[in-house]
Order: sequence, then C-alpha cells, then structure tokens
Amino acid sequence: GDGWIDRHHLVLTFMKLDPNAWDLSRVNALLDGAGMCRTERIQYSRLIEWLAQPIPAKRRAVAERRRFLEEEWAQFETELRQELDAVRSRHASSFSPHEVVPSQVVLAG
Repeated sequence: GDGWIDRHHLVLTFMKLDPNAWDLSRVNALLDGAGMCRTERIQYSRLIEWLAQPIPAKRRAVAERRRFLEEEWAQFETELRQELDAVRSRHASSFSPHEVVPSQVVLAG
C-alpha cells in the first residue's frame, strides 16, 4: 500500500475487528480525537503515532498517572505491538490486505 487508508475502509476494518465495540460514531470520535475528523484519507503512520501516545495524564495526580501507565498503558502498548508484529509478519509472507478488508464490490453486494 501507499501508507494511506480511506476513512470508509478504516471504519469497516474497526467494525470487522470488533463489531460490539466499534460503530461509525465511535470511529469518528477516535478520528476527531486524533485531529482527523474531516479527513477522508487517513495516513497510517500518523494514526498509529497518535494511538501510541498515552492519554494525556498531565492533569492527573502523580499516583493516578503512575497507576495508569503501569496498569493500563503498558498492557495496551504490548497488545498494540503484538498486533503490529502480526501485521508485519503477514505482510512479509505476502498476506493480502483484501483478506481483512473486502473489496468495495464485495461490500456493496
């Protein structure tokens, strides 16, 4: 790929990964938080960079910030890295993105 994904395909990907957790409004809220609310083509690297940043903890008390980083952030970061490693592995073995995101023809049918 070229490092970009259409907003529509990103929404479909999130919904396919976890239909109980993701719908159009939640993906829009995520993109809004990332400063991409009006963007039709999403740059992977920019989105991943934003996702990898911890939730702003500057206004939290030191103990709460420490707890968040140790209990929540570390687990999320580990899971994200595992997913990225799996994607890289599938890509290295000629995995087709169409196996995850069906073509527009399939979606329209």
